[in-house]
Amino acid sequence: PRTALETLLAQTLTVLLERDSVGIHDNLFELGGDSLLVIRMASRIRDLLRIEVLPGLIFEYPSVADLAQALAVRHGAPDVLERTAKLRLKLDAMEPAERARIEALAREQMQSR
Repeated sequence: PRTALETLLAQTLTVLLERDSVGIHDNLFELGGDSLLVIRMASRIRDLLRIEVLPGLIFEYPSVADLAQALAVRHGAPDVLERTAKLRLKLDAMEPAERARIEALAREQMQSR
């Protein structure tokens, strides 16, 4: 993957397809994906990036590279999506205790506002 967004999408698709890896130009349907996987992928992207993703977009852009580009265009803020993806990757790479500490701090800050 060339970007954090592509990395995040590839990792997500790899997990959903239960594969060792997924290339950015691989077509998810040729890798065994189906409509149920598309719905799960859309839900996972929503959870990870906090953006609305309709399953039709994934049907239309079934590779990681094309989907990343489509998401950037549709949401009009590629830099924000890229930063969000980078932060999500960092959070996912943290040890559980460190992650819990940061999440608790974030909750405290949100409540104090």
